[in-house]
Amino acid sequence: MGGNAMMLVLGLALVVWLVVTFRQQKKQQQDRLTQLNEMKSGDKIITIGGLHGLLHEQSKEKGTITLDCEGIYLEFEASAIRSIESA
Repeated sequence: MGGNAMMLVLGLALVVWLVVTFRQQKKQQQDRLTQLNEMKSGDKIITIGGLHGLLHEQSKEKGTITLDCEGIYLEFEASAIRSIESA
């Protein structure tokens, strides 16, 4: 009987851990979507490749952003954004 009780406790702990992990990931996704939706021209952007620039424009239809990197305009997928600093 002791072995079954231990397996039940371990199974329950695993389920609780999975639920907590899932909820944290969902919250992080929601926070990122909110941040992407609130971007505006002039915000400082850092891409996942380490490029720094200012948001010039974004195309929600194409899912892209255009960065102004000291007068050079580069287009990226919106998913390439690592961080955003509001202007």
